[in-house]
Amino acid sequence: MPLTPKQHLGPYAIEELVGAGGMGEVYRARDTRLDRTVAIKVLPAGTGTTASARFEREARAISQLSHPHICRLFDLGNDEGIEFLVMEYLQGATLSERIGRGPLSIREVLRYGSEIADALDHAHRLGITHRDLKPGNIMITAEGAKLLDFGLAKLLEPAPRAHDSTTMAESLTAHGTVVGTTLYMSPEQIEGKPLDHRTDIFSLGIVLYEMLTGARPFEGSSVAAVTASILKSDPRPLPVSLAVPAALQHVIATALEKDPERRWQTAHDLALQLRWINGARSSELAAATATAPRRKRAAWLLLPLILAGGVALGWMAGRLREPAKEAQLPVRLRMSVAPALLRTHVEVVTFALSPEGQRVVFAGSEQGVPALYLRSLDSTQALTIAGTEGGASPFWSPDGRWIGFTARGKLWKVLADRSGTPLAICDVSVTGTVAAWGDGFILFAERPGGRPEIHRVSEDGGTPSAVTKVEPGQYRHSWPQFVPGSNRFVYLSQAHGKMDRSLFVGRLDAIDPKPLLEETSRVRVVGDRVYYVRDGSLVAQRADFAAARLRDEPRRLADQVARFYGTGSADFDVSANGTVIYRTQTSTGRLFITDRAGKEQRTLDDSGVMYGASFSPDGARVAAGLQMPKDALPSIW
Repeated sequence: MPLTPKQHLGPYAIEELVGAGGMGEVYRARDTRLDRTVAIKVLPAGTGTTASARFEREARAISQLSHPHICRLFDLGNDEGIEFLVMEYLQGATLSERIGRGPLSIREVLRYGSEIADALDHAHRLGITHRDLKPGNIMITAEGAKLLDFGLAKLLEPAPRAHDSTTMAESLTAHGTVVGTTLYMSPEQIEGKPLDHRTDIFSLGIVLYEMLTGARPFEGSSVAAVTASILKSDPRPLPVSLAVPAALQHVIATALEKDPERRWQTAHDLALQLRWINGARSSELAAATATAPRRKRAAWLLLPLILAGGVALGWMAGRLREPAKEAQLPVRLRMSVAPALLRTHVEVVTFALSPEGQRVVFAGSEQGVPALYLRSLDSTQALTIAGTEGGASPFWSPDGRWIGFTARGKLWKVLADRSGTPLAICDVSVTGTVAAWGDGFILFAERPGGRPEIHRVSEDGGTPSAVTKVEPGQYRHSWPQFVPGSNRFVYLSQAHGKMDRSLFVGRLDAIDPKPLLEETSRVRVVGDRVYYVRDGSLVAQRADFAAARLRDEPRRLADQVARFYGTGSADFDVSANGTVIYRTQTSTGRLFITDRAGKEQRTLDDSGVMYGASFSPDGARVAAGLQMPKDALPSIW
């Protein structure tokens, strides 16, 4: 029987019924002690022990969660057999009601979608899977999206004691038991298979599609027909008339992969993708307004940006499009940079672009003292990062809050806002390291002379563990990079007695590498593209990392990009939203002999970039390294 106005549950005075569903009735009420409006969720009478256990589990689940986009739990009570939850009272409309008024704008989809993904990520990190994500369980308020109703959440309970035959959590979420709302279920949830957090990612993909179109991606005249479509059919293509950005189409398509291994692997990665698209659209629209008011979309720009000692840094803003769909408009700028950018052929990273593509951290030298410097692309000033003296190989955390680097035989991290002091993560070879930051941990590779495998360590520090194995015939592994939204990573492997390097795809949960590319430089991975330098050109190529195969031909983005084949180094970086920054090198260099007065007597070679020249003891011969062509070893004249 519904509660009546002015009826009390403990100190809570009921005001009105505001909603009802399979898991209970929701009332607006007044907390008479604190004089505040709250929401009371009451479990219907006579629903049995299973519903009661789920109700209690919802309370336990929500009590662990503290996130701005998750409805807060204030209290749990029982008044004369009436079980109830006391929650934050939200003013607004459910996402289902909002969609009922028409599709949302792309801007709203990106905003609310990233907020929902952030909320799911928070829950997933605490071992909680929602399992009933749908528009009816999302509120749209003035503060943004709020995730509701963890009544079907699956808590990752501790293992039962040896004498326990089962646990309540297991009986409620047993294999073969289907719970949730069928129209928003993942294939594995429909089939009653074991679930993890990736089932929520599939459901979020359906929600994002429905926000854009007002309809769900899987067709059917009945629930059974929709269920069959989820299991066997591809989602309906997004209507062309909506002009949905290709990047957002990719995000939704990946979320709706039927195989959990092919979906985004964390809600955190999905949230980052949505925020990056939102930022890219803001930049695109601003550029369109400033340069071509009558154009609906701005062209993507190619901008060589920074000039330092005759060596240029350039950047390309915007996500790469297929060439047949949209042209690119090149625009060139040149700006000075100080202090001087360190230039080296050894296996280090000289600069790194932030995930949102707006900041550059680089290793520079001022008055002979090397350190790390931070510069925003909309500023001409580079700021020293205190405590990074001697630092090299900078890299960013996925959220852009931290900068990692190597110095003084350790791997370090420091806040990107330059507050605080660097924190040591672990010891590394004194010769240095290159690293990549993943979801809660870091992969790193030490330079020659150190450990030859790729290692993994927690972002909070600890003991590193190897994630690759150097096989017979291999010399060492280097230049690791994560594949976003998956448990895979890529790295270069060098064989004994050869300068060529092969790119392998590895997995964090098993040592099972698969080759992907031959004769390549270090790479960067963004979405389904791999970026690398070959024969002086920066190229991008689509890849299926799960199958370890390339999907199309490489696209050339820039020429004369600084690189050194001997170590696999290449001076470029790519942000998570597709912005590219690189350093150019236009000189080829010459090896020649002069007299004591400095007058040139004879040219020995001018076919490439020379390094490390020295005379033989008798002065009759000269040995020098030759960077180009790639198969050249030190030559002797």
